[in-house]
Amino acid sequence: MKKLLAIIILGFIFSACTANYGPRNVFGGYESVRISENTYRVSFAGQGHTRWEKVKAYAKLRGGDLASQYGFDYVKFKDSERFRENGITYTVRMFKFSRNLNINKDGKTVCRIESAGKDRSKAIEYVREKLLSCTSGNWYIVEDIPKFYGYVLK
Repeated sequence: MKKLLAIIILGFIFSACTANYGPRNVFGGYESVRISENTYRVSFAGQGHTRWEKVKAYAKLRGGDLASQYGFDYVKFKDSERFRENGITYTVRMFKFSRNLNINKDGKTVCRIESAGKDRSKAIEYVREKLLSCTSGNWYIVEDIPKFYGYVLK
């Protein structure tokens, strides 16, 4: 019985040490800094044993959470930097729905999305397909972020 109790207590201790999606505390979490009306810097820090994929996903989830909270439809993640052993920061630009969206890289248009003449739901699906095919995972439709990273936004 004592061994079982010890195992249960150790389980609670180790589960408390994992970085969960939430505001930053001693175990990790996210931080957000507003740079402009549609730009934030979001960071997520994990513990030494938090998987790197989870750290990156939670930082992107925070960007999607902010975009959703402020009524934006698309996000672009750029300028990522790794800090410490297990943390990352992204600059997140947020955009409202547009039927014409040009995605530029180094001053050149790399993806031109024109969905005029389609109703909003078909236009969003068209934009989704184009974003996935031509942006290398830097642009997302906000409602898709939880699907990619397995977390439901609040």
